[in-house]
Amino acid sequence: SRLAQVFGATWNVYSTWTSEETLEESQRQRGSVLTKALESLGPAFVKVGQTLAQRPDLVGDEAAEAMKVLQVHATPFSDDLAMHII
Repeated sequence: SRLAQVFGATWNVYSTWTSEETLEESQRQRGSVLTKALESLGPAFVKVGQTLAQRPDLVGDEAAEAMKVLQVHATPFSDDLAMHII
């Protein structure tokens, strides 16, 4: 179900984020995990990520920097999907 998909992605990001807390920044993969999770959840989540990328005061510098990738390199989706969502 959709709820299970969202929960699974959230748990994956949370567990990766917390487990990499003690690593040096150059060794961390958690920004990549965050952006991939948002992309996997669909266009609404990508849009939220794009918006939050502009608010490091809310999500922190590292997360905001990671989500900036969504503003430039987000995977496009079809016009048919857009019309279905609308």
